[in-house]
Amino acid sequence: MISTMNTRVSGSTTRCVLNRTVRVYNGIQNPRYTHRVKIADSVKIPKNVFGMAKDNMKLGLNRNIFFEIDPYAHVSSWEEKNDIRLFRNQIKKLTLDSEQIMTREHNREQVNAPRLMMIVYNLICWSLDMIYEGKPLDRFWMLETVARQPYFSYIAILHMYETLGWWEINGELRKEHAQEEYNETMHLKIMESMGADRLWWNRFLARHGSIVYFIVLMLFYLFAPRYAYLSSELLERHAVDTYDQFYEENKELLMMMECTQSALDYQPNARNMYDIFRSISNDENKHANMMQMVKELPN
Repeated sequence: MISTMNTRVSGSTTRCVLNRTVRVYNGIQNPRYTHRVKIADSVKIPKNVFGMAKDNMKLGLNRNIFFEIDPYAHVSSWEEKNDIRLFRNQIKKLTLDSEQIMTREHNREQVNAPRLMMIVYNLICWSLDMIYEGKPLDRFWMLETVARQPYFSYIAILHMYETLGWWEINGELRKEHAQEEYNETMHLKIMESMGADRLWWNRFLARHGSIVYFIVLMLFYLFAPRYAYLSSELLERHAVDTYDQFYEENKELLMMMECTQSALDYQPNARNMYDIFRSISNDENKHANMMQMVKELPN
């Protein structure tokens, strides 16, 4: 696990990552690398792919996580267990009206996309409604897992173009996509902190679907970058509609739910989970607007 701490220093932000100090001036990271002799003991490098697969299989068998994960299994005190029991009971009461999501989508400004792309998009939305009926947080975890893939694919292609000398090194577009991916990662961690990844079939669907989506987006970005951004805009608009419906539909309940630690890491001044989900929706709207803007940029 990588821990990050922010402090303010005379108009700049000092961020400690892996025991390295990185200073950010007006949103721009200082390019100088300040090395500390010793990095955090918890930091590791991955094994080869066969070792990673073997370890994951062994972990799944030993902990029975192929079926369901309990993110709070380590809790031992009675008081904490009681708080978690209350939190879980609140989670079970959360709802999401798929028909209202569709109504929101029809009432807002429509994204102009080719007919075939819209057919695929509508099929995906219909499938999500069917699969995740009565499971809003599981749906969000799946969406946030998939939501990181476009930025991974765009960054990978831009890296390749940089290596070939076809693109500016560390250009603004790549830095923007890196920030968007990090933001989606924070959303994903919040969903995991609420136990939204507990079901085996959901993890299987989200992770394997993400691999397929990553490859598809890489091909799009190689041969038709504007269509890649258009597909991202469609999905981000859908995410906005979904999150808006969710936090408005569950306003009273979310306002009673305390923030998880991952939620506070994302927004330290949040009062409750209602604030968190409103902020997530706002983030998704910014991503959608960015996708709309970049697809109109000149080549």
